[in-house]
Amino acid sequence: MIDILERLRQLNVADVMQRQVVSVSPYQTMVEAAAVLSGRYISGAPVVDEWGHCVGVLTAQDYVRRIAATAERSPPHHTPFGSRTDLLEERLGLPMAERERDCVAHYMSTAVQPISQTASLLRATQMMCAMHVHRLPVLDEEGAPVGIVTSLDIVAALVNAAQEVTP
Repeated sequence: MIDILERLRQLNVADVMQRQVVSVSPYQTMVEAAAVLSGRYISGAPVVDEWGHCVGVLTAQDYVRRIAATAERSPPHHTPFGSRTDLLEERLGLPMAERERDCVAHYMSTAVQPISQTASLLRATQMMCAMHVHRLPVLDEEGAPVGIVTSLDIVAALVNAAQEVTP
């Protein structure tokens, strides 16, 4: 057990982070962002603006808040014969007038908690536990994502460390 803990202490964020970062735009609708997340089988991603800076994080919890907020609104009115607008409204789940209010920027967390590539894995774990988050974006000096470390990455590191030291 001591060997496993020692191996984990040697790891830093760069050793376990995902380097191919999937991100979404603050201007995408929540439906569009959901398609990105779903298509990559992930539950959250950094939100990156047009200059490449991380301005937030969008997670499954943000979708829970969105559903709670939209459940309070009345359903959109549809004409008996339908129209292109009705079709778009139906696919988006919101009236066109509300599309702008349903963008990622309205639901994302803006309290970005970045971590350095050189930080220890233990530090990343402590931050996630203290802040009750499952992912930390790894940002460069300009604030652009260069990686992301998730709670699953940390679990994988634990499993790998156990396999490395177990004969």
